Amino acid sequence: MHDLLSLNRIKELYKEKAMTNCNFFYFNKVDSTQKIAKYFLDHLNINKPCTIFAGSQTRGYGKRNRLFYSPQNSGIYMSIIIPQYEMQNEDIGLLTISLGSGILEVLKKYYPKKIFYLKWVNDILLGKVNYSAINDRASGNTK
Repeated sequence: MHDLLSLNRIKELYKEKAMTNCNFFYFNKVDSTQKIAKYFLDHLNINKPCTIFAGSQTRGYGKRNRLFYSPQNSGIYMSIIIPQYEMQNEDIGLLTISLGSGILEVLKKYYPKKIFYLKWVNDILLGKVNYSAINDRASGNTK
């Protein structure tokens, strides 16, 4: 796997940006990082951000529960938990477009010769290939 996609490199980048108040969990193989995140929220007392990474997913899914292929060490398969965050229901959609725009900026910075596109609103494409899907899930304190 490319060094920029390694768990250790991602941890280093978090530290460089002073984002040290985040727990990292890595699993070699899971059914879905989203299912693990939901389990954590339902069964653990999560009081700071958590990032759940996996080397592969056997049942990764996107919007409308569409399954997607997640082979070993060929991508970043992750879910992020941001606890105790209140937002209005109508603002939840802004989270997806903000994340997509941010991820696109990072990809352009580290891969300046590649041309990435943001397909409205949650897919990042390189040519005609979908390289990223962003799904937000609200749980708890939405109004």
